[in-house]
Amino acid sequence: MKYMGLSCSYRFGRLGATSALLLFATCSSIAFGQESGGLLKIKNKTQAFQVAALEQTEALVTFHGQERSDSVKLSLKNESNKYITAFRVSEHKAQTTVSIDVDVVCWNRGIAPGTVHPIYLGRAPEDADDTPTVVIEAVVFDDRTSDGDPVVVAEIEAVRFAEKLQLTRIIDLIGDALAAPDADTSDALDRFKADVSALPVEDGVKEAVAKMSSGDRRVSDDTSGELIRGARSGLRNAKEWAQSLFQIEREHETSGSVETSPRGTLKRTREEYKRMVDRL
Repeated sequence: MKYMGLSCSYRFGRLGATSALLLFATCSSIAFGQESGGLLKIKNKTQAFQVAALEQTEALVTFHGQERSDSVKLSLKNESNKYITAFRVSEHKAQTTVSIDVDVVCWNRGIAPGTVHPIYLGRAPEDADDTPTVVIEAVVFDDRTSDGDPVVVAEIEAVRFAEKLQLTRIIDLIGDALAAPDADTSDALDRFKADVSALPVEDGVKEAVAKMSSGDRRVSDDTSGELIRGARSGLRNAKEWAQSLFQIEREHETSGSVETSPRGTLKRTREEYKRMVDRL
């Protein structure tokens, strides 16, 4: 299982001009837990995220870092009365399985009830015997309840738990930097960046796995390995967000669009991270 940009980002690339031919639509009749055929084989493990349409498109989409214009657009509708803040859809082929993990909790409230959300997949092969099976694995709601495969939900929560842990550490580092006598100088900001770079991506993994496998959620050794990788991914994610925020600050400073100072940068970063922690 691959963790590809889970939390606070979409990994679906960008959409250019689209010319779509509707090949398989009104799929919401697929019963919970059953499998459909057609352009793609689809199995849905949730009741909340239902298939609204399946289209073959000429959308410009990024797959594994490469832009392609041959894709399949899978439209999923939130049929629940809650916001969906994270979900996993997996694509199973003869030799490979790729997980599409999306978590929007950091940047916005999520996918609203009744909203249709698109997913772009690689073009299905001509050989019907090698038709991919797409599985709608699980969703997580804004009230932190879930629907679907409980093990997948545990993996998503392991990533979030680790992200929150790392963000909390970074917030503490910002507090230390702001309390320093030279907080108004670039030296304080440079020390903070160095401290963030030195943060571990292992310390907290065991804690995350123990929490996600406690109670009624007993996981196998194989699943435990997935939780470990998810927790490591979450710890790395938070460090990467810090780098992204600093890049934004540099762009603002270069363009003159915002008044910047080392103390101001640190304060803005802390406030942004506090908002993220509240949403996780």
